[in-house]
Amino acid sequence: SIFADYRKFLDRGNVIDLAVAVVIGMFLFAIVDSLVKDIISPIVALASGKALEENFVVLRKDATFANPDVRKSNALSWNYGNFIQTVINFFIISACVFVIVKLYQMGRNTKTAVTEKKCPFCSGSIELKAVRCSKCTSWLDLDEYARTEENLARRLRDGPAAVVVTVVGSEKEEYRSP
Repeated sequence: SIFADYRKFLDRGNVIDLAVAVVIGMFLFAIVDSLVKDIISPIVALASGKALEENFVVLRKDATFANPDVRKSNALSWNYGNFIQTVINFFIISACVFVIVKLYQMGRNTKTAVTEKKCPFCSGSIELKAVRCSKCTSWLDLDEYARTEENLARRLRDGPAAVVVTVVGSEKEEYRSP
């Protein structure tokens, strides 16, 4: 039973989509990380005189402290340059994901078939093939209304039950029985 449920879970297709998204996300992160470290950081280093990851404040020194190896030593430091680099990574990755999602949604929306329309009387959403609004009960197709009235008259003449008839355009209801 557990294996059958697991197989149904895999057959839904969402797992494959998720796996592809994770793999693409890992490669996107690697590309953006390289972009920030190899292209953006050197430009910042030219402007400021130091690379981003070399911008830090030592809060407490250690006996093995050497200035470039602040992360390897046990010194307590505030690595604001590394934080700025991570923030830049985040904004670039989030912008890339936003563009990818928007492109996916644009491609997906063009293929969607229209299945609903708006009622001209109440502006409610109704099915495309509907001849009568389910919210305000207005007739949308007068030919269909006429056919329905003919069927109703036939049922009134031949059937045993009393029927309530509402005439379009009037607020009066008529009770008819056979």
